[in-house]
Amino acid sequence: MPSPRGLGKGLDALFQEKITRDVEKKDTGYVEIDITQIEPNPDQPRKFFSEESIDELSKSIKSQGLLQPILVRPIKGNRYQVVAGERRYTACKKVGLKKVPAIIVDLTDEEALIVALVENLHREDLNCVEEAKALKQIKESLALTQEELSTKVGKSRSHVANSLRLLNLEEEILDGMERGDISAGHGRALLGIDSSEHRIMAYHTILKKRLSVRDVEKIAEYWKRKKHLPSYCNVKGSKKRQDPSQKKIMDNIKSNFQNFFGVSIGIRGSIESGSISIRYSSVSELKAIMKKIGLDDNIGENVSHETMENRKDT
Repeated sequence: MPSPRGLGKGLDALFQEKITRDVEKKDTGYVEIDITQIEPNPDQPRKFFSEESIDELSKSIKSQGLLQPILVRPIKGNRYQVVAGERRYTACKKVGLKKVPAIIVDLTDEEALIVALVENLHREDLNCVEEAKALKQIKESLALTQEELSTKVGKSRSHVANSLRLLNLEEEILDGMERGDISAGHGRALLGIDSSEHRIMAYHTILKKRLSVRDVEKIAEYWKRKKHLPSYCNVKGSKKRQDPSQKKIMDNIKSNFQNFFGVSIGIRGSIESGSISIRYSSVSELKAIMKKIGLDDNIGENVSHETMENRKDT
């Protein structure tokens, strides 16, 4: 049986007292709930989780059990909805656990959303666009000023302001940041170019010429003086705007790919033509992707053998 543990730094202080009070009403701080009575949160801010991380957690749960209870709230029909710990819940389902240790708290829809958002904000692997969108959602849900928001989520006011400013960038650029094609620093530098068309041109120049953040800052400074970009930035990107209905279709396709592979996916172009990129961050993730599409995933041994041969030659 797992022992009660702290709820973690991700839970907003706004609800910590309420949650603690609810937990203290119970003898152990948690109860065991039939996993068939629990359902995921449809408004979960994190849309996909790494398959590798789920696999690793599943192995840990199988050998040691779930060490930290998930946080749930009661909903209609004697059922419960995950508030925090959806990755743990998913891993428990994968292992086949019949019952899951959980802490039950009474939260409104808005409170549950805020807790989930704040928990996700403290994830180490949250990318800058996901963080910015989460911050914006909290700000709008509670009608907060930036200063109030920074206090609530435990981040500096300048960090919150810089993060929210990224959402002023074009969708194409935001997609590039989510894929990791450019960094948040590149994005902030692009904001110095107060022209959507020129920002897109500069963005394509970054991709083509692999520019540093400092390079982009120089381009932005040049634009402020001249109101046009340096000649080497005349890299043409797609000027055709995607209509809303097609964008929704492409977003659904992207979501399906991400759920299937369990990693970040980038899609460029339209239904008629384009490209799909798969981003992985480890050899095991690459192997999992190759296995899913029916390719030989024996890359570790091949790479090691090739490396040894190259060392012999040198």
